[in-house]
Amino acid sequence: METAMDFPTTATITAIATIIRNLIPCLLAVSCQSSPPSWKVSETKSRHPSYQACSISQKPDNLYRGMELEFVRTSSRTHAYLNVFSLTFPSDRLDENKTKVVIKIEDEEQIFLAHRLEGGQRLLLPEDARDLLVQALLENKPVAMIAGRFDVKISPGNFSKKHCQKINLYEKR
Repeated sequence: METAMDFPTTATITAIATIIRNLIPCLLAVSCQSSPPSWKVSETKSRHPSYQACSISQKPDNLYRGMELEFVRTSSRTHAYLNVFSLTFPSDRLDENKTKVVIKIEDEEQIFLAHRLEGGQRLLLPEDARDLLVQALLENKPVAMIAGRFDVKISPGNFSKKHCQKINLYEKR
């Protein structure tokens, strides 16, 4: 027994095509939205105060060209580090144990020499660079940094005074 098959009308096909044409950009817009970067907090607790530590970091978007900014509090002080996950930071021409770091906040650019740690994939920023970064993040200002071939744009995201208290840094006013 053969049955006749009903084919969709031209009006139905046009309506479906219109829905799909309008739906695809909406789906692409929703799927491509990225959430603002958040700060990862890691704490090491111990009965002995000298073994307690806390770190706050923001991972880069690009692990090959980007850098991670990390604040680490130990029992004695708080440090700011830049970490890379592929090649090494280049050495400064005058001092092979240092790397030039450019920090740009709004239209102001400052240059610092950071200590290049063993292995070359981690820089210890000077205290004045650390304080500058913390102040900018607390004021909700994005920060751009360049060190050799690496660069990163740090979004303040959810950085707050609460983070500063965890790493023993307080807003300077």
